[in-house]
Amino acid sequence: MIGPGKLLYPHRQGVEVWRQLAALGLAVYPTAIALRVLYRLLERAGASFAARVNHLIPVFAAILGAATLDERPGLQVFRDLL
Repeated sequence: MIGPGKLLYPHRQGVEVWRQLAALGLAVYPTAIALRVLYRLLERAGASFAARVNHLIPVFAAILGAATLDERPGLQVFRDLL
């Protein structure tokens, strides 16, 4: 059986268990916290508000990327935002 350590470090024979648990913890806990916040938002504000917020995330990501990282969005970005 190939474990996640073998996929991340194919040149090593084995990866310590604590590294695998750390990677698993970094994947599970932030996701659980984000889902908890999303469900709390849905309870308090409603589904329509949550949908509008989720639709605005790519717009602000494109604006912030252009403003802070000097990215130059092409026509495809503007087409995708519509």
